[in-house]
Amino acid sequence: MAAPTLQAEGALTGVTTGTVSPTIPTHQANDILFATVIAYVPNTISDAAVIPTVASWTKLGETRMVGGVDIEGGVAFFWTRAPSAGTTVTFTRGASWDTGTDSCFAARVDVIRGCINTGNPWDAAALSARHEAADQPFDAVTVSGSERMVVQFGGCGDNTTFAMTASGWTAGTGSSISTGTDANSMNQRKDNVSSSTGADTATVTAPANAGSAYVYCGVSFKPPVTGRGIGPRVILQAVNRASTY
Repeated sequence: MAAPTLQAEGALTGVTTGTVSPTIPTHQANDILFATVIAYVPNTISDAAVIPTVASWTKLGETRMVGGVDIEGGVAFFWTRAPSAGTTVTFTRGASWDTGTDSCFAARVDVIRGCINTGNPWDAAALSARHEAADQPFDAVTVSGSERMVVQFGGCGDNTTFAMTASGWTAGTGSSISTGTDANSMNQRKDNVSSSTGADTATVTAPANAGSAYVYCGVSFKPPVTGRGIGPRVILQAVNRASTY
C-alpha cells in the first residue's frame, strides 16, 4: 500500500457568460478528479448564485462570498471517480447569474491517483469560511490512518495574484486567469502522512476587491485497503493438521 499522489494539476479556465469546461489532465479509470469552481457574480440575488452540481459529480462543499441579499458568488469543490480516461465536464451557471466583464465563472480540475476504489476517497474534508484578510490559517484536517495525502485546495475570485504557502507543506502549481474580474487557484499538500494536520499558519495574498474572498478545502485522501492475505506457512500448517485426521 502506498499513499495517494497528486498526479496532475489542471489549468484554470474561465468565462464571463455561459458554461465553463475546464480541460481535465491525463487520467485513468479510478483516478479521483477534484474540481475547484469559482463564481464571482456581483448583483446576483440571494441563493440564485449557488454553483450547480453536474451529473456524476458530488459537491463536497461551497462557501459563499457574502451573506444577505446580494450574493457575490462562491467557491465550491466537487469530485468524481473517473470511469475511464478521457472524462470531460461542463459546469453550468446558476439561475439569474450576473454576466459581463464585472463577473467571472472559472473551474480547474486536479487528478488524484492511488485512492480507495469505492466509497468516499477520504477520511475527512474541512471547508473553510470565506477569508478577506491576508494570512488566514489552514483549517485542521482529520487523518484516520497511515499513508494519507492531505491537500489544501484554495480558490479566490478576485483581480489580484493569489498565492498560498505554509511551512511543512509542498506547494502545487498556481493557476490564474484574466477573464472578467479574474480568478485564481492553488493548492498545498502533505504527502504520506499518518496524523491529523492542525490549523497551520499560512501566508496568503489578501483579495483586492470589496466582496471578494478566498476559500480553502482541506482533504485527507486515503489509499486502498489491503488484506493481509494467507501466506505459504499458514497453508502448510492447515494441510499438516488435516493429514492427522
